[in-house]
Amino acid sequence: MQGGHYKNQGIHKGAKDAGSGNLQKATMKQLRTDIEGVGTDILEIYSKGLENTGTYKGQYTGEELLNESNKFLLHCAENQIKPTPPLYILWLNIDPGTMSRWKNDSKYDLKHTIVKKIYLVMEAYLQANIDKNPTGNIFLLKTSHGHVEASKLDITSNGKDVTDASEVEDLVKRLGLNEKDNSK
Repeated sequence: MQGGHYKNQGIHKGAKDAGSGNLQKATMKQLRTDIEGVGTDILEIYSKGLENTGTYKGQYTGEELLNESNKFLLHCAENQIKPTPPLYILWLNIDPGTMSRWKNDSKYDLKHTIVKKIYLVMEAYLQANIDKNPTGNIFLLKTSHGHVEASKLDITSNGKDVTDASEVEDLVKRLGLNEKDNSK
């Protein structure tokens, strides 16, 4: 930046292509310089998605979806790429909402079954490799595969389980743990 203005600002021809040149340059520059080659892998998957758009135009039959899903998993395995939902969506070049509908709505029959199984494969991959990158894989299991951390509280009174709600309320009052008592 010089004097508060950007040097070499691009000229936009219109809203249709505004920023498209910058995106392409940034993608090539930032992704390809990734030390481990992850960016190149992502770009390859993105490119495959562009090819799939020409072939399927987003209108996959169940058989085509199964075929492309298998190709995606094989590509990930051959190139040692962690299969993730965003990469799967890029490979198919579909809208994330479409993926969500296929995954969550059984009215999509075969597509629903295929997507659910691919998600199971991705989940199994993360679980099998949890020792290699525990924090990252645990994060992905939680955010992409619905895993939840939970703790369980067992309440007992004199060694007996407390299952009646009124007993729990009584214990809370006797221990002085109710909100009204703590506000003093």
